[in-house]
Amino acid sequence: MSLTSCLKDKDNPVRQFMESHFPLINRVQKEVRESLKASASCTLRPESAVPYSTIGMALDYRIRYYFDTTPVGRLVA
Repeated sequence: MSLTSCLKDKDNPVRQFMESHFPLINRVQKEVRESLKASASCTLRPESAVPYSTIGMALDYRIRYYFDTTPVGRLVA
């Protein structure tokens, strides 16, 4: 199951953890977006393509290992 799927499911322990530890996330997201919009003209951008899928997969695995170690035979990738 992907991290996105876990976060969409209200009964999933990952989503419950995020909601209990970060209850004001919507307000934080709004403030960050406003701050980023104001500083868009001075944003540093990478010179080459960014491997977003690889970064997302690494984050997904790290979060999974935070909750429980998955045996190698059960890993998706």
